Amino acid sequence: MNFSVDGGNSWAWRSLGSPPPGVLSFAAATSFFSGNLAGDGSAINQFYVFVIGGDGHLWVDISLDDGNNWNWQDQGAPPSGTTISGGPEAVSQQAVHSGGFEQDVYCHVIGNDGHLYLNFSEDNGKTFNWMDLGAPSTTTILSPGQASSLPYFDGTREAIYAFAIGNDNQLYTNFGRGLTWSWLPIGRPSATVGVASVSNFRTTSLTVPPDAAKAIWVFVIGTDGHLYEAFSPSDGIGWVWQDRGVPPTAAIQTFFPNALRVGNESKTAVFNWNLFVFAVGTDFKLYVDFTTDATPGTSAVWNWDPQGAPTATLLGGLNGAVSSTEVEATLASVQIFVFVSDDTGDLHLNQWDGSKWTWHDQLGPP
Repeated sequence: MNFSVDGGNSWAWRSLGSPPPGVLSFAAATSFFSGNLAGDGSAINQFYVFVIGGDGHLWVDISLDDGNNWNWQDQGAPPSGTTISGGPEAVSQQAVHSGGFEQDVYCHVIGNDGHLYLNFSEDNGKTFNWMDLGAPSTTTILSPGQASSLPYFDGTREAIYAFAIGNDNQLYTNFGRGLTWSWLPIGRPSATVGVASVSNFRTTSLTVPPDAAKAIWVFVIGTDGHLYEAFSPSDGIGWVWQDRGVPPTAAIQTFFPNALRVGNESKTAVFNWNLFVFAVGTDFKLYVDFTTDATPGTSAVWNWDPQGAPTATLLGGLNGAVSSTEVEATLASVQIFVFVSDDTGDLHLNQWDGSKWTWHDQLGPP
């Protein structure tokens, strides 16, 4: 874990160990504020990091005390006995029940049988259960790889949306909560362009949470190599596809496992959502595709911005991106942190401070 507790001014590495059988896949992490406060009044967060062990089981590393202590827990394999075909995808959501508030944790994996499986806890992480969510239809199964999921709350309805690619190169979503889940086909960018499942792309969508208008954005790579946006203006209904193209000087080599949505309020009290999607080009440099106003949905104006790379470095894997959650008077108060690994195994941070992007070498774990 590479972390900062002072707003990104300083960073440190911490080993979280590994489960007894070892780790085979990239980790998927989720965290939430537990509602507890430390002695100095600061928030205590809970963290859940899911990986696939060498035994093919799903494992979770849990910290209930703001990342100070960690404990490995074996979640086992999907109930049908199938093996897991890709990495895990985890999200958390605060739930409102008759007894009050609780934090629920959801981890999706795709089985080799083409089914979507869910490992979830609805009691603040005390117990976990498996559920077979099936496949989009009796004739369509999911392509091997990793799902992409997001927590949805529009002020009245809570749900979890998981997105995955079918073996027909179309995008599908499975949505619901608790014991009730449904499949919905989203389709493909066009009659001639499907959703790619090429091995050097992460075979899933990029997703960002809905805004107050109930909108959902999903980003995928098409079979033509372009970045595409699937946009639902309300509650996962009425999806529209938009072609976001490719970076100005390179094709897309790989793209980011999550997009960012950043809220900001202008000095004239106009509130906008900024969306950011990150990709590494075939020139091994970082690019960001962004819109300064996502409120209009499909009419929003998007721009590709070349971010380059640290000197004498070839970038490869996109590891993660986070942004500050504060909504201040200007966008200058918002920070974005993008983590990218290079061909030597070092981790690099590209940091937006509200006015410029700056590269920082995080080196590698000690």
